[in-house]
Amino acid sequence: MMSPRPRIARHHVDDLSLRGYGVGAYADVLAAAVQPADLRRVDLADNRMSAEESARIVRALPPEVTRLDVSGNRGATLMGCKARLERLTAANVGLTPTRCYQAIESALRLPMVHTLQSLNLSNNQIGEFGCVSLAFLLRADVAPRLGHLFLASNAITGSAAAHILRPLIRENTRLVTLDLSFNSSFRGPEGTTLLGKVFRSNTSLRHLALTSNNATHDTVDTLGPALAQNKTIVGLHADDAFLTVDARGFLQRWTSPSRCRAW
Repeated sequence: MMSPRPRIARHHVDDLSLRGYGVGAYADVLAAAVQPADLRRVDLADNRMSAEESARIVRALPPEVTRLDVSGNRGATLMGCKARLERLTAANVGLTPTRCYQAIESALRLPMVHTLQSLNLSNNQIGEFGCVSLAFLLRADVAPRLGHLFLASNAITGSAAAHILRPLIRENTRLVTLDLSFNSSFRGPEGTTLLGKVFRSNTSLRHLALTSNNATHDTVDTLGPALAQNKTIVGLHADDAFLTVDARGFLQRWTSPSRCRAW
């Protein structure tokens, strides 16, 4: 016996959460449900939606929606989205380097590029090519309000992290939060060298997460003096095999077995 189609009453609502219900098959019903002009926040995480199902819902979002979470949907797409999103969460949506490039290219033609303040792409596999695409968003004239970027667990090596860090040295003065946890940003010299330059010159970053990034003793020796010159970072998460932050906020060599502290 087939389960009845879900019915969503037309009440005034600004927050619609359907996380984890597996409602991808009812994309047409949901597309109608997300249209009220007073809707502001939509959570569709973990619904096993295909690209076609996701596209139907996203295209129906009214411009007034400011928050959207499509995490856990491997078919998530932003094509045709009219919403002026301020916060977009798309963690674990199967982004590969190529898909990340395509998503950024699509986003550049959407209204959200002018309003987006927070972007969470954690637990994907964007790699270096994806970081090249994201670096374009960090240019001063592209996404003028983007202040929070979450890229934990994305197969980012030192050369890939360099593309994200380079705009922060001189051009970008808006980014407040950067999460690079559980990557390999210190693998190779580029990531460490550029991060040291960011510490010395950037004045916008307040929170930086570097937990589990293949730090070495040389990483501490390079970043310690640079961080000593920084006066604006107030939150630094950096527990690693050789790197930790003490109670006073100083980078220290960590010689005990590797440990990790969640962001």
